[in-house]
Parts: sequence; structure tokens; C-alpha cells
Amino acid sequence: MGTEVGMLDRVKQFRQNIFYGFLDVDKSFLSAYLDERELRLFNQLKKSEKNHSIAVAKGVRSDLAPEEDESLVKAALFHDIGKIEKPLNLAEKSLAVIMSKVMGSALSRLDHMAFIGSYLYHGQRGERILRNEKIFEEKPLLYTLVGTHHFRAEELKVHEKEELLAYHTLLKKHDDRN
Repeated sequence: MGTEVGMLDRVKQFRQNIFYGFLDVDKSFLSAYLDERELRLFNQLKKSEKNHSIAVAKGVRSDLAPEEDESLVKAALFHDIGKIEKPLNLAEKSLAVIMSKVMGSALSRLDHMAFIGSYLYHGQRGERILRNEKIFEEKPLLYTLVGTHHFRAEELKVHEKEELLAYHTLLKKHDDRN
């Protein structure tokens, strides 16, 4: 993805974040994929993060064939669950994205700042939360998907799992759009 397109996507995400606060959370979509215990966990997210996650999950669902395993939709719903440990406000999230674009991997030197740590490590934190809650015991690869959803595809090859790469590509496609 080119820099111009990437920045346009980020501007779109910024605008959506502002408006997500005014949208109702799609409870019927959630109840189709989450049980009561999972819903309690999901509801710990900020409203804007809930709506973002639902948009990502709906995108993922639209790309799955009817016979495909829908646990990937649940993983999309939970992909940002690590943000419950240190929620980011819109200014922090925007600043972290800009700093990431400017600094690249050097941003990790600032991970002692809570909002940078949350931005950088929410995937790994989410993986830990989901493992503790035993959300994907029937498909443990989805823990790894959540934990690595912001990694570049090249970083995933060490896992040597074609299935993970396919899931990662699909999740990232919709996460970057929404």
C-alpha cells in the first residue's frame, strides 16, 4: 500500500473514530458470535473500539464463504481487546499513529509512555487476555492472530503457518480499512 493511500486510510479512520461515538453498537451482530461471558469481555472496550471491531468483523464475515469457520469473525471482534488495559483517547491514538509513521520501529524506544505501550502492544496484551479467558481453546491459532495482527506479513513467516498468514491478511485488510 502506498504512503498516500495509507495516509488517506488513516484520515478516514480518524473521522470514523469521531463518529463512532454517536453510533449505536450493533448488539444483534454481537449476539450472533459472542456468548454472555464473551460479551462481558467485549463490552470492556470503549464504544469507538467496539464499533471499529464490529466493522472489521463484518468485513471479515463478508469475505468468508458460507461454509468457512466463523471463529475468525470472533477473532476480528476481539482483535483490539488488549486496549482494555490502557484505553487510548482519540488524541493519543492519532499521535501514536503519526509517531509510528515518522519513527517506524524506533517508536518502541518510547514504549515506557503508557499510550505508546498500549498502541504498540495491545495485540500481545489481547492475546494474553484471550488465553486467560480461554476464548479460542478450540482453535488456538486465533490467539496468535490477535497477538500479531499489527505485525508485517514478513514477521509472521517464522510461524510457518499458511493458515495464520491467510487469516492475518484478511484481518489486516479490514482493520486497515476501518
